[in-house]
Amino acid sequence: MPANLPPQYYELEREFKAERDLHRKLELAQELLAIMPKHKGTDKLQAEMKAKISKLNSQLQSSKKHGDAHHEDFTHIEREGAGQVIIIGPPNSGKSSIVGLLTHAHTEMAPFPFSTRKPVAGMMPFENIQIQLIDTPPIAPELTEKYIPELVRKADMVVITVDATSPGNLEEMEYLFDFFRQRSFEFSKNPSTKNEIENKWQKRGIMAVTHIDQPGGDGAVEVLREFYGNRLSIFGLSVTANLNVNEFKRALFESLEIIRVYCKQPGKEPDLQYPVLLPVGSNAAAMALEIHKDLAHNLKFAKIWGKGVFDGQMVSGGHPLHDGDIVELHI
Repeated sequence: MPANLPPQYYELEREFKAERDLHRKLELAQELLAIMPKHKGTDKLQAEMKAKISKLNSQLQSSKKHGDAHHEDFTHIEREGAGQVIIIGPPNSGKSSIVGLLTHAHTEMAPFPFSTRKPVAGMMPFENIQIQLIDTPPIAPELTEKYIPELVRKADMVVITVDATSPGNLEEMEYLFDFFRQRSFEFSKNPSTKNEIENKWQKRGIMAVTHIDQPGGDGAVEVLREFYGNRLSIFGLSVTANLNVNEFKRALFESLEIIRVYCKQPGKEPDLQYPVLLPVGSNAAAMALEIHKDLAHNLKFAKIWGKGVFDGQMVSGGHPLHDGDIVELHI
């Protein structure tokens, strides 16, 4: 059942996501819950909002106990959207420019290093979903914030920025990789969650080579690809010249390895506004479970409109789904 949320809900939701003051964030969460229609289509949304309210209350109580109601915990950024992507890199490598352009979040951009002092989150629209991007302070021998590895561990994937015009970009990358290697992290195109033999965390990563519109930019991409292309996808772009920006957004979406599938009720048009997000490789039964456990338990079959099937083909719960599939679940 569609949620049918009122227009003011989306305005409040944007304010809620951007707000960092716990007191105001709690007020906004309570307002969102109050104006949310109460029917089966919003059951999950109501439960999520109630959980957020409970968590905010707990955070406020904890802050009061410690005598600082405004203490910020930079190791935790609330997840929003289809996935959480953290942007890391050396000073002036283009992290803030990427996040600022793609999300319109207020990031600190300056021609001097270390202008970013704390993480800044923003939402990047991609077609009909949003992906959370997090700008972070730079990683450099002079100063690296201690909380960054914890943010990396919690994120779905990592973008490593490097300036194509920096004469020391290879040394900057070696420092960055060594910094995380010492903390049991590795970055890979195709990671496992954890390498149990070597006790290392593996995170999915893309290397974003910025300023490729400048002289020597293309050559820098090829050099970095030669050094790191065996373990990371290397992607060149320029924010100022708007080069490969849309392609970069698609690369982020594809690297998250998620699919968008759409609900259809019998005899009605599909709801194409609110996709169900699932990991790549999910089947119709997994979609039913994502919507409601009772639906998954009672699922008899599904009808599919999409790739590799004829329109309305009847399939079992084990049928694999693809990005863009329309699914009619039957119990």
